[in-house]
Amino acid sequence: MESFGPVWLGVVIAAVITALVTTAGWFVNHARERQLEEQRRREKIIDLQKALLAEVRTHRRELEEDEKQDGGYMPRLQRLHGTFTQDAQFKPIVPLEKHDTVFSALVGEIHLLPGNVVEPVVAYYAKLATLSAFIADLREGELRKMPAPRLMTAFRDMVAVKVRTLVLAKEAEAALEGGVARLERHGRWISTRA
Repeated sequence: MESFGPVWLGVVIAAVITALVTTAGWFVNHARERQLEEQRRREKIIDLQKALLAEVRTHRRELEEDEKQDGGYMPRLQRLHGTFTQDAQFKPIVPLEKHDTVFSALVGEIHLLPGNVVEPVVAYYAKLATLSAFIADLREGELRKMPAPRLMTAFRDMVAVKVRTLVLAKEAEAALEGGVARLERHGRWISTRA
């Protein structure tokens, strides 16, 4: 039998081929892992946005219903003013509102949201915190102890904060809907490529 070179040359060639195949496998595996990681991250961001969207949408609907109730804010404020005029000791009941349960649970993840979504969401929740503080003060804080004219002014201010909160809720809702739609479109494109 004729030899084509030293025996060790065949061993070296086999080792080089094995190393190349192994290295190629690492690169392919790494690319797949990165793709899966990106898909999981995208799904997490979508879930985060959907949860916030549900909370914002629910509160937006409540604010819209509140705005329309009994003819709107202005007629209710006029009736409240009439009641204050008749009875200076009158203290209206102010219901407690809690609309940030999801946000409070997910605030540590907020950095995952796209930049064009973070700003309107944070603006909405900041105004919501102002509204919640206002309501707490009207329920049992210093505002509650003020004379009727000042208390009436506080109620007008609270209505103004509610109206602004509604505007910000609509903006946050639109941003979240857009963010979810973009990621879902991108996710379908990625999954059809794989």
